[in-house]
Amino acid sequence: SPSWPKGSVFSVYYSSRVVDINGYPISSTTTVFFTVRMDHQTANTATVLTERKAKVTIPANAYTGDYYLTLSSASGGADIQGANSGLAALPGSPEFLGVMDIKPYDSAGNPAQPDLACVVTVPYKDDNSDGMVEGGRGRIKASSLSVWRLDEDRKLWVRQAGPSVASASRQVSQSVSRFSKYALLGLPDTDL
Repeated sequence: SPSWPKGSVFSVYYSSRVVDINGYPISSTTTVFFTVRMDHQTANTATVLTERKAKVTIPANAYTGDYYLTLSSASGGADIQGANSGLAALPGSPEFLGVMDIKPYDSAGNPAQPDLACVVTVPYKDDNSDGMVEGGRGRIKASSLSVWRLDEDRKLWVRQAGPSVASASRQVSQSVSRFSKYALLGLPDTDL
């Protein structure tokens, strides 16, 4: 039997040779990605498949048993849009630059939060290497970036203390005690 190393990501490509009466394929080719459970006794890193720099680092023994995470950087949900609508009222009017939705599960598929702090890392764009972030409506300094957690009950973003901005790798890291939806926000530069 094959060995499936814990914490690995696999992709399966499949296609069908079934065609209709005109010779056209009935179904298109598809690639499916999946991950196996992570070993709770070792440190693990989970990444967003579409953006490999977006990741979550989980220390060894953060869980009492094997676990897995689903990660997404899709920002179209109604809860995210609702929280974004309140950003203009916050001091400095922070701008939404991206999100990472982290859903943790135990090996049986039940929601499960870690017992130890983990690190969420979100990338940002600085194409000119000038310390200014691309993708916002205005000028945003990389040094003003911060990570915010979605308070789903109140439908608003809550700023997390102590982000680490790594300008060389263009990433912002944040220690978190629970998994949720985390946004990268930046304050528009008001310097003349």
